[in-house]
Amino acid sequence: RANTAYDFGSWAHALRTWPQIAEKDLVVLTNDSLIGPLGPLDELLRRLQASVAQVWAATANYHPVEHLQSYLLAFRGSILAQEPLAQFFAAVVPLESKRAVVETYEMGLTQTIDRSGLSRAAGWTQAELGVAEATDLPLQRWKQLLEAGFPFVKRVLLTGPQFADQRAAVEQVVRGCS
Repeated sequence: RANTAYDFGSWAHALRTWPQIAEKDLVVLTNDSLIGPLGPLDELLRRLQASVAQVWAATANYHPVEHLQSYLLAFRGSILAQEPLAQFFAAVVPLESKRAVVETYEMGLTQTIDRSGLSRAAGWTQAELGVAEATDLPLQRWKQLLEAGFPFVKRVLLTGPQFADQRAAVEQVVRGCS
């Protein structure tokens, strides 16, 4: 299928094609924006397993509103097969830009979770890492996340021109872990 609606389009397609996935007790959705693992998965799995939230994300972002970041999400208790999440993913359609996808689907997912009274949590938080709430952890504090046991870095740190000043440090870490 064409890469439309970005990750949410792929996930919606998979859930339509293989609806039994949504019935599983634990479903992890991730994407190709991560490089790694650059270390053991132990801490990531420990944090995921320790959480009782129905929806878990590695991190949350607070810009422009608080929302779970969608590059690594986990859904518990067959929640993907139930309303409102089943309806949310069934309604995913291609949008004109990545920004529109983030605003509609990434932020919209968190809004759907909150409106429905579902529980949610982030595995690593700004407070835990001692940084301002407005900090985008995987982009601005990637090294602290690695040190705290999150074994991935975002691919854009190596490819995005806005991260040229960090590229050498990220490359060194990635090469050292491979």
